[in-house]
Amino acid sequence: MATAPIMVLIYQFDFFYRLAQENARQSAGLYAGLAATWLILAATLGASSTSQISAGFSLAHLTPWEYLRSQFGVIVHYSIVSLANKPVLDYGWPVAKAAGDIVPYALIVGCSAY
Repeated sequence: MATAPIMVLIYQFDFFYRLAQENARQSAGLYAGLAATWLILAATLGASSTSQISAGFSLAHLTPWEYLRSQFGVIVHYSIVSLANKPVLDYGWPVAKAAGDIVPYALIVGCSAY
């Protein structure tokens, strides 16, 4: 929900660049509607009664920063697993603590964006 407006914008400009340029004014309502979902997210987070911030429903032991640090390795791992056509399960991935656990995977993810 949080990234949907940005992903739609990137998708339209990446795959339909000319169309997006010509219809930018017509798509303004779409972008505004998608961005309005951020209000729902803000209200949900503001109404949250929990005092502890966590990375997810079943990840109360992880802070959002620990979760983010671990995601580069997770993305690379699941990409390899999906290309190898193996079943993908939740592996209980360990939290990345050192730069050596983060940087190599971050470089792979960053380079794959180009």
